[in-house]
Amino acid sequence: MKSIRIKIIIIFVLIFTISLSILAGLNYWQSRNVILKNIKNELVKTADSQAEIIKMWFDIRKAEVGTIARSPVLLNGNREAGLTYLRSEWKNNPLFENILWADPDGHFFGADGIVAKVSTLEDFNRVLSGETIIQGPLISPSTGKLVVSVVAPIVNNGKVTGEIAIPVTVRDIEQHILSVKVGQSGYAFIVRSDGLTVIHPDIHVANRENCLTDPDSSESFKEAVRKMARGEKGFGNYVYKGIERYIAYAPVPGTDMSIAITVPLQEVNNNLVSFTKISMCIIIGVLILVVLILVHVTLFIVRPIEVLEKEANRVAGGDLSVTTVNVHSKDEVGSLARAFENMVQKLNESYSKLALAYNKLEVTYEQISASEEELRQQYDELQKSEEELLYLAHYDQLTNLPNRTLLFEQVSSYIAKADQNQKKAVLFYLDLDNFKSVNDTLGHIHGDLLLMEVGKRLSSCVKKADTVARLGGDEFGILLRNIDNNIQILSILERISADFREPFVLNGYEFFITASIGIVIYPEHGENVDTLLKNADTAMYHAKNSGKNGFRFYENSMNQSLLDWVDIENKLRRAIEKNELVLFYQPQIDLISGKIKGFEALIRWYHPKKGLIKLTEFITVAEETGLIIPIGEWALHTACHQLKGWHDMGHEHLNISINLSARQFKQPNFTETIEKILSETRVSPSNIELEITESTAIENINNTIHVLHRLKHYGIRIALDDFGKGYSSLNYLKELPIDIIKLDKDFVFDILEDNKQKLIAKTIITLAHGMGLEVVAEGIETREILIFLKDIQCNSAQGFLFSKPLIHEEAELLLTKQSFL
Repeated sequence: MKSIRIKIIIIFVLIFTISLSILAGLNYWQSRNVILKNIKNELVKTADSQAEIIKMWFDIRKAEVGTIARSPVLLNGNREAGLTYLRSEWKNNPLFENILWADPDGHFFGADGIVAKVSTLEDFNRVLSGETIIQGPLISPSTGKLVVSVVAPIVNNGKVTGEIAIPVTVRDIEQHILSVKVGQSGYAFIVRSDGLTVIHPDIHVANRENCLTDPDSSESFKEAVRKMARGEKGFGNYVYKGIERYIAYAPVPGTDMSIAITVPLQEVNNNLVSFTKISMCIIIGVLILVVLILVHVTLFIVRPIEVLEKEANRVAGGDLSVTTVNVHSKDEVGSLARAFENMVQKLNESYSKLALAYNKLEVTYEQISASEEELRQQYDELQKSEEELLYLAHYDQLTNLPNRTLLFEQVSSYIAKADQNQKKAVLFYLDLDNFKSVNDTLGHIHGDLLLMEVGKRLSSCVKKADTVARLGGDEFGILLRNIDNNIQILSILERISADFREPFVLNGYEFFITASIGIVIYPEHGENVDTLLKNADTAMYHAKNSGKNGFRFYENSMNQSLLDWVDIENKLRRAIEKNELVLFYQPQIDLISGKIKGFEALIRWYHPKKGLIKLTEFITVAEETGLIIPIGEWALHTACHQLKGWHDMGHEHLNISINLSARQFKQPNFTETIEKILSETRVSPSNIELEITESTAIENINNTIHVLHRLKHYGIRIALDDFGKGYSSLNYLKELPIDIIKLDKDFVFDILEDNKQKLIAKTIITLAHGMGLEVVAEGIETREILIFLKDIQCNSAQGFLFSKPLIHEEAELLLTKQSFL
């Protein structure tokens, strides 16, 4: 019966399949024509719309250049004023690569200082006739960027008096063109009238391949490019690098460029394939529906036999719950069903007896399995605990780096195998500079995040075979294996230095932190791990004492230097207790009145054996040991007390300048300390000038701005010291709430060396005055420098030309002098 039903189904399926296939074929050809037409319309429409977008972009650039050309500053013809105006416009528009101003004779003057002669007379004369033109695009020889030159005439009273030429980077339009997508792999590109592809998704094609001369370009593609060169619009197909493609193109009005939109023919065919698949799914669905109908039609014919077959298969599969078969006919099939029921009943009775015996065996097996599983869990727990203890003993829990113990073991293991290796090992001892300021300023959470990030960066700088370990606190150790020469060491140091020059960004805060590194080499600097680590630690401290942010190889003489450091520290502590510190005062002269306007307070140490010692000779020890904190507070209190005394003597106009150390400035209670000193000395805050260096200010710029605003709230004036040394970033003049900039003495010393140095000084002073800032020049030693500074309107000056630093009794004698000029 089953065979008959299958035959009926097969016959009907064949009839429906043939009919549906014919209909699907006709629908395929109709749909293919529609898809191809849609592809053509989409490509042409896209080319037209993108050409219009590019035209609008160029129109905007023309309008911008035209606005500049109509500026009254340029119409007046004053070259210096005009170039100043052009530099301003150049800086304010990031799209401008430069701005060139040409006179009618063809001499160009650039905002960047270049001077050139026009090279293309035809285009130059077109602009002189009053036309605004676009040249390019081409690759800028100075920046390597893709630019177009927009050239506009300068028209004054109907007469062309010059030209403005602006190379404009086309990165915006380039990014826009590269973002144009048609289908899955279609793209846009721009071709110049000479056939050069100037914008293309493939960087090996853009500005490198000429469509008319490229050997990979087919004749059909070249013909399309020739039509584009003639400014025509069109659609077609071509073969490029063995791939057949559709293309639509349109000219960009007002330029010698055309935009082309292309898509592979294969992608169109893929759409047809997708449509074919959908059609096949419909055919299959219809066939399934037909089969289902036929199944129901033939069901009643063979149903009794199928029911009996189903029950027999259940019994064959082990299901003995069958008691009756749903076949009630009185023919041979019905008799067979009754016999089947009797057979199943007898099988059921036998199976019940076997099941009882099996259940007893299964209970016994489960008891054994439970005992085995319990033993396995206990073993796994013991093994896991052992692994955790081993990890805790050898790895740092914060950074997951090896700890001091594991590093010791690895160094010892390498030393034990040194005879076999016959290569050197190198040990770095690295300590983060000023790490405490991070914890003090932002808390230990940010400090921990910074340590984790440092560990990751250090690990990325060495090979997998080497070891980066955290020794504790902000100290790290690095073991380099199998080192042949110092070049390998210096290479790794350079990678570490490069990584540390990048800022650390943690929870939105940006940090710049440096490291001091001590380096030892096995076996030259020690033959056991304790000696190597001790000597590496010594070398690291010498790196810190040499100005931090550097490295030092261990030398035997370093141990003596370390003893000298300890000696200075001990004597400096006693110097504070015995009042051996004293303030000297150097006058600051007003360059208009010639009178003393104030003093800078300078710390000196009367050493019992060495005599008078300047701050620069012991500042490093004071900073590292934290002694600079009490020293700085003493200096602030003493200077304010002295200023109060001078005010009481009738010199109310005097100001006092006091230098702040980096560590002193970072103290959480720094502003409260200042407020307390002002209260105790009863001095006017407006006569206090606190000096900070630029390096201190930028170390944590957000915290610096916050602290300076609090100081200015008290009425204190802020001076940026050592300007002209180091970064000298003009951006910080805008961000920091300061009142005064102090030109560094080294900068002032060379100020008359050449015209560039003079121009820089004049520019700085003019800029400062424009921002409402005063300028104080340090280190004045000659009258020539004094006269020059006075001529460029520097506000104040100090230096040995006027007076060396003096004790307060000698400084008071200078107050009677009428003029120092």
